[in-house]
Amino acid sequence: MQQFRLISAILFVLYFLSSCQNGDQFPEKPLLTECAIPVTLGKDSTTLFLSDFIPETKVIDSISVDKLFKKVFNPINGTLQLSYLPDQVPIQSVMTIWTAQGNYDILLRKSHKIPTHISFVHRGSKPKHVQIAGDINSWNPAENSLLFEEGRWFTKLYLNPGRYQYKLVVDGKWMNDPSNKDSASNGIGGYNSVLDVKTSPVAPPQLFTKSSSDKSLKIGFSNNPTKFFVFWQNHLLGKSFVTVSDGELSIKIPGIAKKVQHSYIRVFACNGQSEANDLLIPLQEGKVVQTFQEAGKDRPETQIMYFLLVDRFRNGDKSNDKPVIDKEIDFKSNYQGGDMAGIIEEIKNGYFQDLGFNTIWISPIFQNPETGFVEYPAPHRKFSGYHGYWPISLKKIDHRFGNDSLFRNLIAMAHQQNMRVVMDYVANHVHQEHPINKLHPNWLTPLVLKDGRKNIRIWDEQRLTTWFDTFLPDLDYSNPEVIEAMSDTAMYWVKNFGVDGFRHDATKHIHEEFWRALSQKIKKETNPSGKHLYQVGETFGSRELINNYINSGEMDGQFDFNLYFDARSVFLDEKESFSKLNASLKSSFEYYGYHHLMANITGNHDLARFISYAGKGLSLNEDEKEAGWSRKIEVLDTLGYYKLMQLEAMVFTIPGIPVMYYGDEIGMPGAGDPDNRRFMKFDQLSPFESKVKSTVKTLAHLRQENIELIYGEYQPLQVSDQVLVYLRSYFGKASIVAFNKSNTVQNISFQVPARYNHKFPVVNFKSKTTKIQRVFEVQLKPYSFEIINLE
Repeated sequence: MQQFRLISAILFVLYFLSSCQNGDQFPEKPLLTECAIPVTLGKDSTTLFLSDFIPETKVIDSISVDKLFKKVFNPINGTLQLSYLPDQVPIQSVMTIWTAQGNYDILLRKSHKIPTHISFVHRGSKPKHVQIAGDINSWNPAENSLLFEEGRWFTKLYLNPGRYQYKLVVDGKWMNDPSNKDSASNGIGGYNSVLDVKTSPVAPPQLFTKSSSDKSLKIGFSNNPTKFFVFWQNHLLGKSFVTVSDGELSIKIPGIAKKVQHSYIRVFACNGQSEANDLLIPLQEGKVVQTFQEAGKDRPETQIMYFLLVDRFRNGDKSNDKPVIDKEIDFKSNYQGGDMAGIIEEIKNGYFQDLGFNTIWISPIFQNPETGFVEYPAPHRKFSGYHGYWPISLKKIDHRFGNDSLFRNLIAMAHQQNMRVVMDYVANHVHQEHPINKLHPNWLTPLVLKDGRKNIRIWDEQRLTTWFDTFLPDLDYSNPEVIEAMSDTAMYWVKNFGVDGFRHDATKHIHEEFWRALSQKIKKETNPSGKHLYQVGETFGSRELINNYINSGEMDGQFDFNLYFDARSVFLDEKESFSKLNASLKSSFEYYGYHHLMANITGNHDLARFISYAGKGLSLNEDEKEAGWSRKIEVLDTLGYYKLMQLEAMVFTIPGIPVMYYGDEIGMPGAGDPDNRRFMKFDQLSPFESKVKSTVKTLAHLRQENIELIYGEYQPLQVSDQVLVYLRSYFGKASIVAFNKSNTVQNISFQVPARYNHKFPVVNFKSKTTKIQRVFEVQLKPYSFEIINLE
């Protein structure tokens, strides 16, 4: 064994010697200041926009990559074309960008996709067209057609391991796959076929933090990783900084890190079959960060976010209450008086701070029309623009919400309280009353398609051109003038008000050229101050589609709707297994990384409230929007509050940014839009509402008090139908999170890693707990959870 360790150490060192290309030199004034998001390669070729990393690509001298890649660098447009044989691509490798001012290393990840075949025999007359629609292609049948050969319809897909719901579309008729018995609930009363793309049965390598000092840190590993990639910022550390021996990685912190307020060590590893989990280790002036407070308020991963609709949160100034006077507009879909003055009032009252939130995401505040408009889909109800998503100006604040002075005051007060303000930016469309409609009709996509159809809400087939409604012209981002104008408008709010980030509406409906242009401007105009503007997108679709927008040139993250929907079904339905949620978490980590900036939600303004389903006021088998118009949705079963608290406990303890939708901190009910946008309730809470609020407060503060819940590794300890236990660990600190979703008491037993053998447990939610050596026994009540801190 000792001989094997010695040989392994030599191999590792040889790898570092051969891979280190920079001579361990670090630029004093780096051109790339933020840690580059690793690049996931395509199946056999990838085009990289080097401006994602170096804004001015003309300074790039050359690019170096692994010898197995063929590369073509175009210095004129700053693109790099990589081509390769899929079977020969390294699991992980490094691309180095060479400039006169310094060199920058970017991790390249091999695609996890594997060839997958679907085929079936159609009974009856031969159809003309057979397509497939599902999670594999964002439910757009036009993406994948099946071929007919030897009596079978078939197609070959390249997919990441995971479970994919789908349907076959036979001459326009949607149906389940008759040759596939595996199916799953679609969440609205029906079932879809399920394609199960199996992952490798071999356990992947695992990394974990062990110890740190002022000048170095140690990383442990298991399951035989054969390559390590250790970065300080965007620089691959070589042999003078990294050594491997006896199952331990020793990393010397570069001296230059002392001159940088916020920096990071990142560790990646792989073997010949798979990748390890990645590690993100924050440094404060060269020292490993050990507490939430040391991490500082400016790091995006420390955000704990609260999302509110301005009109429905708090009425702080009744003088600006001006609902649209129109008897056709129901109270639910009209202005109700919430404003900036109300938000300021709650900042003064300490509402957000007391609950433990340090970031406020506010709905759009742009001027919206003074009259109502009828929705295109039946039953053609009339709405006002109370929600803010119908801008008639993108630089003027709606007078019903406040004015420039109030908004500056709101942001200043938030900053004084070490809080951030994320602004909801609407780039996909404008309202027909916006001047663009008359001044620049060539900036809009056509309302009527060539085949005569109205291009309204054709979400997938016409993803980049479809209108949201007849009165909401879609902006044509294939036009460079639109990109320039709309990115300048976004920067107006950064320069003039100091917003701390953007939530981007309808991300997938906008060309990526726009997101790159905006991110370029943000980097050039804000990075000198060292401020990171968090950009999070909204995309309903597959993880593949969502991940297309997450890179160093576009978004920091997006809302993880796929994870939310899986969590919702598991916590709501006792027949759903925790293995489904565990698989969904694993899929998110594989796409976005273990230290991603994805937003994990308790709900949002486009979805019926979770508590309405959990509390039996609403069924997944009905139209959630129509239910809110036909009856009053209430919590009929108080068991729903406990299920909601379980969902919230998950959101606050997994990797990513927790996002609380206003009202979810008390379990406020509501069906679909607009019933899910009721006016916020602050007072006269029921005992159950108070319990939820107290639990949310505890969860948010636990996240602040236990840094492993932000930067820790994630490791499942037990996964069964009714029980889920996972560990978050960081340099000797750990939190164990355990769930029981059954209707009976569960006595669960699990073992923690050896490095926590003598740690003293702190039980936060009063579950009966015993610990003997490394074995924990926890008694969980029905529909409950526990968080145990090891100190």
